[in-house]
Amino acid sequence: MKCELVGYLKQTAVGDSTRTVFEEASSSMTGIQAAQTAVNKAIEAIENGDTSDKTLNALDDANKEFERVGGYSMESKVENILRGLGFRDGDSQRLCSEFSGGWQMRIGLAKLLLSEPSLLLLDEPSNHLDSSARDWLGNYLKNYDGTIILVSHDVSLLSTCTNSIAEVLKGKIQTYVSVSYDTYLEQKAFRAKSARAEYEKNMAEAAKLQAFVDRFGASATKAASAQSRVKMLEKMKKEGKLTPPPDEVAEGERWKPSLSLPEPPKAMGDVLLSLKNCDIGYGDDKGILVKDANVDIERGMKLILRGKNGAGKSTLMKALTNELISVKGEDSEPRNVIVSGERIENTSLRYVHVQFLHYFIEMSSYIHFAQIQCWGFQSRLGTTT
Repeated sequence: MKCELVGYLKQTAVGDSTRTVFEEASSSMTGIQAAQTAVNKAIEAIENGDTSDKTLNALDDANKEFERVGGYSMESKVENILRGLGFRDGDSQRLCSEFSGGWQMRIGLAKLLLSEPSLLLLDEPSNHLDSSARDWLGNYLKNYDGTIILVSHDVSLLSTCTNSIAEVLKGKIQTYVSVSYDTYLEQKAFRAKSARAEYEKNMAEAAKLQAFVDRFGASATKAASAQSRVKMLEKMKKEGKLTPPPDEVAEGERWKPSLSLPEPPKAMGDVLLSLKNCDIGYGDDKGILVKDANVDIERGMKLILRGKNGAGKSTLMKALTNELISVKGEDSEPRNVIVSGERIENTSLRYVHVQFLHYFIEMSSYIHFAQIQCWGFQSRLGTTT
């Protein structure tokens, strides 16, 4: 009987690892490691003078097994997956402990994918990934040669790599087999509409039965007929026909929360923050990530910082929030600027009260909790730091 491998991404990731990224990620490739051990054992025996047919055949078999399980392409496979998850050239030789919690989760995900289990269990795998890494993961899972059980709120990921959906609703599991995510939404809306129509039909029938019982229950000539209808009503209740269906509605029809906040204090002038000829980094030539930055951030701007991993986005944010002093150049801000910043480190959220404009990453209607805290609404929403 074939032994099937089940893989699950642990939330603890690789925080206690003392190995390099490459060593940790490839440590799950047990088939290749076993084949390599067999090859090394046979070679060692030959080097010690054992040139018997048995040992030579063992070396030949071990080499064939090493090739079959992909031993000769192991290094490129590891590097490709690490690169897909956002690691840069050279990162694979760095220690896992040098990376933040979010990046350690990426190492754990790479390790899981490289184990190539028959059943892959993924619980919110895209939480610590940027957009390019999420796109890569979606395409990888779409072409994965195995079974996947995925828990995710990432609609793009679900749309890319799933072909069946099981929805947990009111303590029950509703399955949608061989459908795309969009088809699932359509079928869900149709099922909800059908369930509501069936419920209303049953309620109308029950009302007619009850009306007959109320009218003729005391009649000597129709008492038997009334009693029969009472039994019919009891049967309908027992079968759940008079129980309202769950509130299944299409995704686009779901209630969406809204939040009204007062206007923040107005800063003096139209330019809230200005950078002039700034070099931003960590002091030496190699540490300069952004050179000659000239930026005027004006009132009302919704600014997004884009760039590859390591381009200097977080470094620039630190400079803007005065956590990092510019190596060269000038920055200025007018009076009465109330600013908030949000940053995620080691999977925990912390709020930074500094002088910086409200920063929106998604669309203008998206409100960061840091803003809510800054404006004094945190306690009303029940959030904590």
